[in-house]
Amino acid sequence: MTGELIIERQENEGTYIFGNKFICTNSFKTVFGSKYLDVIKESIKLINRTYSYPDYIQSLCYNEIRFFAISNQDKFSQKSKNNNYITFMMPEEV
Repeated sequence: MTGELIIERQENEGTYIFGNKFICTNSFKTVFGSKYLDVIKESIKLINRTYSYPDYIQSLCYNEIRFFAISNQDKFSQKSKNNNYITFMMPEEV
């Protein structure tokens, strides 16, 4: 993946999981085109490298285009792990 991926400083510590399962909006796919899967995979790696205690929402920029990664799975939640996913979306969709 060429380009610069930056994670913004999170406001709060959390106990959320950023794992392998994800979905993204059509707008996210349109904005990033054929690179959208690479942006997602590299974002997940960057979140997990940067934060030991990630909050549920992370703000990132790829080539100066801002987007969000939102986890729905808290480490201490009783939800099934099958329902653990990350949503990637653009700021105007939040």
